[in-house]
Amino acid sequence: NAQFRVAAEHLRSLGKFEEASTMFARSADHEENVMGALQCLLELCKIYVLNGIIMDTTSLTELRRLLDKTTEVTKFESQSLKGSRQWNMMKEEIRLYSAYVNRDLDAIQQCIRFFNECKGHAAECRAILLWLKIRTNADNQAEYWREKLKYLLRLSKLAHPFMESTRNGDNTEEKEACKDFENVFCVREMEDHQNKRQIPLQNSLINNMGENNVIDITGDWNVYNERIVRQTIIQLFSSYMYEFIWEAGEKCKSIPDITSYICYWWPCEDRTCQRHHMEPTRENLHRRLSLACLHYTVIQQLDVLELTRKRRLKEEQKQDAYHLQKFWTENLVKYHVRYQLPKASFPELMYDHINRFSDVRGRISEHARKQWLGDDLQAQYFANLLKCMFVSLQLQDEKIINKFCDEISKSWYPVKNGSTEESANTKGLPIGFEYNKKGDKVVPIAVRLSKFINHLKSGKMITAIIYAKRFIAYALRFTDEVNLLADQALGDLVSLMEFTTSLAFFTHPERYDFYLPRSYLYDYYTEFSENFFSGNLRLSSQDDERNIESHRNLIWDFFWQARHLICILVDHKPIDLDQQIALIIVRRLIRVLVLICLNEPSYEAQLVEFLKRCEDKPHLFQNYLNKTDMESLAKTLDDELKETDFDCLVRIELEGFSEILLDIAKMPVYKTDKSFHQQDRIFNDRIECL
Repeated sequence: NAQFRVAAEHLRSLGKFEEASTMFARSADHEENVMGALQCLLELCKIYVLNGIIMDTTSLTELRRLLDKTTEVTKFESQSLKGSRQWNMMKEEIRLYSAYVNRDLDAIQQCIRFFNECKGHAAECRAILLWLKIRTNADNQAEYWREKLKYLLRLSKLAHPFMESTRNGDNTEEKEACKDFENVFCVREMEDHQNKRQIPLQNSLINNMGENNVIDITGDWNVYNERIVRQTIIQLFSSYMYEFIWEAGEKCKSIPDITSYICYWWPCEDRTCQRHHMEPTRENLHRRLSLACLHYTVIQQLDVLELTRKRRLKEEQKQDAYHLQKFWTENLVKYHVRYQLPKASFPELMYDHINRFSDVRGRISEHARKQWLGDDLQAQYFANLLKCMFVSLQLQDEKIINKFCDEISKSWYPVKNGSTEESANTKGLPIGFEYNKKGDKVVPIAVRLSKFINHLKSGKMITAIIYAKRFIAYALRFTDEVNLLADQALGDLVSLMEFTTSLAFFTHPERYDFYLPRSYLYDYYTEFSENFFSGNLRLSSQDDERNIESHRNLIWDFFWQARHLICILVDHKPIDLDQQIALIIVRRLIRVLVLICLNEPSYEAQLVEFLKRCEDKPHLFQNYLNKTDMESLAKTLDDELKETDFDCLVRIELEGFSEILLDIAKMPVYKTDKSFHQQDRIFNDRIECL
């Protein structure tokens, strides 16, 4: 028995695995020999599987033959072997290769979970590669791609230590991870030669090594310098991952969960509608957003694995990778970060997912600063400017808004002769520009937007509101010229109207409580909540009568702007604007009007009259028609908000307590920013449970 074992070990050291397995099996009454026989057969299975994964050269007939031999060896399984972790890992490998031969994806998934739980990272990596290798007819379905993307992300994580290792450090965990990854490619470190690697002659990896790089041949092993082997594996794996990520980038363009707006109608009867048809429940929105974030994270692995650097890809592939990442950043922002339709507005869910997936928020922020506020920045086109502003608020990312204010402040041109006569004449100025107060510079209208932000951050709320109001007025006057009919731009303008109108409620010189949709607090106020609950940001109380009148005029301006935009959309129906988007905007604007009257009842009659004039267009806001009093209108608004299972009307108390004008059942009351964030955590806890 000892002679058989010595002979078998010698054959194994020469890389003659099948002969070694036969020799071990001659003394199968010893457990260590049974273990050795199975190990040798599995070494060959790994090589054949690797050849199929990387080089597509595996003979399944040969693999089946080897699996049949493993079945014969496992018949010698003893009771003590059944309790051996190593033995059970090898049995699971046999199951994995059998599942691969039979194209059984479910069985391979079970193996992946097994190896993951056992921390058998090399086997887990190999199992993932096999799952990815098998093609299926389900590659146009969202749930298939959810699994595939998870495996690509896990594969990237397993490969990362090897791809980034310098091999010079003392990090034991990193060295072990690198050893595991070499194991995936059937590469073995030579004993007593840390910088040399052995590769079996049957391994197709040798075809990529180059004959001149062989430094020794020992039995059925080629010996190479560790650095050469590492470079070859990285190059091969980089190309392999690039192909998978590129495929994810191309094929997922047809997955509506990732690349479509949610349809306004549920159910939708339009057979030609190209939008995503789903019931916008919290669970469905959670699944949709998690898939989009997962997909985006996988696309970013092109950078995480540094495939676009260090000469790991061809120059053409690097350019393609850059455009692919740019496309999917815009896609994520367009269909998932941005406001869509009221009943699918779930800002907490969005923010939670963006932060849960590592680096997604940072990537979007980087893209905003380099692209929207860099190559794409044009001060006369308001679309990108508004997009930057509200994406920064949604992501609670101060870097974007700071860059926005800095870039806008740089955009000015001196007046040629500096005369006041020329500055008084605004005719001839390009769209989107105006003279400054001194008349010595031509500045973008967008400066009003940056001043709105800067004054808001410094606590000068009234001044901030006035700048925003003037920006909105200009935008409504030149809607086409400033590119506001571009995709989502008009929705951003409505967001600005919602934000500034609600800001005005904070500045009432007498009232210390008012009503807002809860979503406003999260969409617009989270980053600035300390200012808004302080009670120090209202009009001076030295002349209450004048201030009350000024405040009413301010509110009336916002009422008129909302009503004016509704008329533009309903009466003129801009042909360049998607009709579902127009419908959503109209609904949002009606809500703004109701909210204004809820907080400033003196405009109730004007609202009721306006709604009566719209009775011939009941499909646009039929819930609000035939309502003749503020209480029923407010109840309708609250009911609509609650359709999201997130939103509702809340009452804000800044100081003291005043009489509640309307009794809306179970309306939350926020007295301080602390109470808002306490409720915020409760909602987030509910999201985590999905």
